[in-house]
Amino acid sequence: MLRYWCRSCGLPSRTTPCETCGKVIQATSVSNIWESTRRAVSDGVRFFFLLKVALISVVSVFLVLLTLEFILGHSLSGVADFLTKSSMVATMFVLFVAMLAIGLLLLLLQGNETQQVLIEPKGILKRTWLYNPSRLQCWARFLSYPSKSGGDSHAVKRSGDDVWLLAHSEYLAFSDVSRYRLSPRQRKIKLYRPYAFLFMSLAIPGEEYDDAIAMLLSKMKRVPNG
Repeated sequence: MLRYWCRSCGLPSRTTPCETCGKVIQATSVSNIWESTRRAVSDGVRFFFLLKVALISVVSVFLVLLTLEFILGHSLSGVADFLTKSSMVATMFVLFVAMLAIGLLLLLLQGNETQQVLIEPKGILKRTWLYNPSRLQCWARFLSYPSKSGGDSHAVKRSGDDVWLLAHSEYLAFSDVSRYRLSPRQRKIKLYRPYAFLFMSLAIPGEEYDDAIAMLLSKMKRVPNG
């Protein structure tokens, strides 16, 4: 939904006089805000990241062992035996599957999450919140469980008995975007910084898609798509 971004208090407002601080907001300070809830394991970006990490880790270990075999054995025949007669290749495959299974289990244990996205005049703020998280959810994300007695940091918001825990926050300035990739059918946009590194992936709700994409593209007129 469209909102006005107040530079004085750093919060969105529905009206040009800021609802929070009362100061006048320029009409050009329009922002777009939305939120969506989903399970962490359904995020395709995280799955492919997990796949890459597991594959790179296994290949790295395999190459180190292969190098050590060559150095200690002082012969190419030993390396050939290492590749054909030993069970190392099968062991590396089992290790890859195990790492993938553990990663998927952690994503499954992370449960539901709510993503809030704010497109303000200079960049994009993306936050991931957990609603009334369990200890298991926090452990799966390597986060501290919020205490019931209070005294929490700014990453914890309370409303009565309800608790919102900030699991992750990232900000990307439009001036830092090197390229983007649009997926209209999936209603997603991927933002890269630098050119080959995926910095932020946004899943946009259907009712917000047209306004959000129009605002994003107007801010990135010189950024290549692809």
